[in-house]
Parts: sequence; structure tokens; C-alpha cells
Amino acid sequence: RLVRGLDYYTGLVFEVTSKGLGAQDAVLGGGRYDNLVKELGGSDVPAIGFALGMDRAAKLVKFEKEKSSSARPFIYFIGIGARGETEAIRLTGIMRRYYFEQTHSMSTRPEWIESSLNTKSLKAHLRDADRLESSYVVIVGEDEIAKESLIIREMAGGNQIDVPTNLSDSSKIVFDITSAIRRLIEDRR
Repeated sequence: RLVRGLDYYTGLVFEVTSKGLGAQDAVLGGGRYDNLVKELGGSDVPAIGFALGMDRAAKLVKFEKEKSSSARPFIYFIGIGARGETEAIRLTGIMRRYYFEQTHSMSTRPEWIESSLNTKSLKAHLRDADRLESSYVVIVGEDEIAKESLIIREMAGGNQIDVPTNLSDSSKIVFDITSAIRRLIEDRR
């Protein structure tokens, strides 16, 4: 049962809360106060109103920003060698565009699709993906470009598959990556 701290409410009362604010979790609150204007000397006017705590709203925005920036990637693209790095960045863009087309929204960047932008060894890239708690990595290097294939690895179990694809066909790439991930998920069950 919600009880607002003021006695001029006459009916509906409401409160918007957030788990990100701790014990004082109310961000916004209000309700009906049909008799308030009359009690203050005015005419009998039905009313509804609310108050927003700006400091709490600012804390909530900060909390949400931190939460989204710490979101773990679902797919992490790794490029090995100069051509592999370029291809990994291109593939990341393709998957993000696919996300946009499916959701019709880019209001937030799909953090679940990331790529490594460093010139490192495969082992170092995999350590980074593990540290970020990525679910799957897509590995592309000189050999994969030459064979027109991608290596897709499940990070939790270490299972990986070599996925032939047409690197010049964006929709085929999306289909092949998503199908391979589905296959790895099904194999785990």
C-alpha cells in the first residue's frame, strides 16, 4: 500500500521507483488532489500533479549509463592481422545494421556486438573476450578471408566451428553467423 506523505491527496496516488537508487528509490511521485485549490482559497478545481526529484533522476541516468557501458558483449569480433582487423570491424558494422533493421531503433548502440580494435595475438584477444564475459567470438584472419570462412567460438565451453560464408554478401554473413550460434547453443543442450 502506497501512502504519500501529504494529506491533500484525494484519490489516486502514484510513485515511480528504481532499483538503481538504493533505499531512497522514488524518482517521481504524485496523485489527485481535487480539494487543494479550494483549500488555498481558489475555486473547486479537480487536479492531478507530480513532482520529480532532479537529483535522483540524475543519479538514475548515471546508473543506467554505467550499467549499459558494462553490458557484456554477446558477439565479440576478433581480427587477426591487418586485413583481419579491417574485416572484423566491417563485420561488426554489418551485424549492428542487422540489429537496427530488426529493431528499427539505434537509440542505444547494441553493446552486445563488439570488436577488438587492437593488434594483439589471438590468445590476447580471447583473454579480452573472456574478461568481458563475451558469449561468442567470431574470428577472422588472413586464412579465413582467403577461404571465405569465419571461426565462431563459444566462450563458455570452448567449442568452435568453421563457418563457410560469402564475405561479400552481408545478408549471407548475418545468416551464417546467427545460424552457427544457434547450432552451438543447440549442441550445448
